[in-house]
Amino acid sequence: MLCAPGLRRFIVSQNIADEAIGFDRRGKGKSLFQRLRAYLSLVSDLRQRRYDLTIDLSDSKTSRILHRLLDAPLRVGFDPPERPLRFWEVQPANVYAATCGHGGIHYLYRYLSPLKALNIDLADSTPRLVPTCAAQSESAQILAQRSLVKNAYIVVHAGARFEGRCWQPERFAAAIDEVYAATGLRFFADWWPGRDNSRADNTRIGCVTCGERGWEGLA
Repeated sequence: MLCAPGLRRFIVSQNIADEAIGFDRRGKGKSLFQRLRAYLSLVSDLRQRRYDLTIDLSDSKTSRILHRLLDAPLRVGFDPPERPLRFWEVQPANVYAATCGHGGIHYLYRYLSPLKALNIDLADSTPRLVPTCAAQSESAQILAQRSLVKNAYIVVHAGARFEGRCWQPERFAAAIDEVYAATGLRFFADWWPGRDNSRADNTRIGCVTCGERGWEGLA
């Protein structure tokens, strides 16, 4: 499975895929040449694996280009795409999945739709996340290091994938201060690396960046 780098460990530990290949498509801080080189390196690596089947769940312009370049014998894509193709775009898939799935409007059914297109019966469509023993131990250690009592703290995820969607750190700090004053509960602040968490009273926060533990600890 091709995914964001931070999800690799989570995907493998939850048995979502046997192997996860991390790739950051944002290319923040990289020049156009560096981004292009990264994509070419990715395509070269994936083509060498000679996949028999590829499924495009992202349904984006970039993912369709990758889908075409990998040139697997079976290529599953959505028909029609969620966003109509421009006149110069083509759908590289040769097996077509229903855009919205067959079980309802929830995105879960959209992501399961390729299975139906491949005539694979799905006995249970309920998604489940089961924390691994290693993840539970790691999470318990992090909470203990920051003096957070089980079932007596609040988690704040102070970040977003895109800078334009990030809430200002001082607003998170103000919200934390207000809730702490009303409840006395301490906070587990899941800060992205590089974010400024200095504006909140650290006696109220057990701070940790997402790089300190695997995503499966959230399960």
